[in-house]
Amino acid sequence: MKKLLLAVIAMLMVITLAGCGNGGGSDKPAEKNKQEYYATYFDNHELVKDPFMISVNYSDMTDMIMEIGAKGEMFTCRMAFEGRSLEMIGNDKALYMKVTLPDQPGEWVYTETEDAESMQPVTAEEMTGSFDDLKDVTYKETVTENGKEYDIITVTVKGEDGEEDFPAEIWVCNDKVERIVYEEASFDENGNDIVSKVTMNILDGSSIALPKEAENAAKASEEDLMMQLFAFLFSGMDFEDE
Repeated sequence: MKKLLLAVIAMLMVITLAGCGNGGGSDKPAEKNKQEYYATYFDNHELVKDPFMISVNYSDMTDMIMEIGAKGEMFTCRMAFEGRSLEMIGNDKALYMKVTLPDQPGEWVYTETEDAESMQPVTAEEMTGSFDDLKDVTYKETVTENGKEYDIITVTVKGEDGEEDFPAEIWVCNDKVERIVYEEASFDENGNDIVSKVTMNILDGSSIALPKEAENAAKASEEDLMMQLFAFLFSGMDFEDE
């Protein structure tokens, strides 16, 4: 009886291991030529899929935070730099906003509106729209980072409005785009031209929801929210002639 039980356990282990080896089916990139697979990858895969959260990091602005996401009809945006922050969340019926400035502690306010998205300082389409036209798609390598395995694809992104094409890296994990890395022209605090490395991390947006503290937001007009948005966007700027 004991020998029979051990034999059954051993057989179950073999079946389980075999199942792990074939769990993703024959279309898994690791099981076929990766260059061939990724050459047509974007014909069948979306760059960003709802629900999502995009977090953007700039190499020359390490203290800046920019996040934007969406889940169904709800969208959210968060920006922060130098002690200033903007938090925004809304849908097709209402927009909630909290602006914090160095001399102004923030508080949540909201307005009922039919065009909340028009007040966003940046949208997902603006952040990823240039990546709709990709060419020279090439598999580069596979790397492991923080226990996750990524296939890195190099692409050429078509420049918009007469701008030059530029290269980018797209990181794919479990057949899903999780990161986009590219460089863009920028300038330092002295006005010198520099090149900034931009990293866009594409995360799951399932947890997007109205913050608890925003549930008691004070009602305001669209104009009031727009003035707060402008106050954030132009805060810290020196408009004096040099």
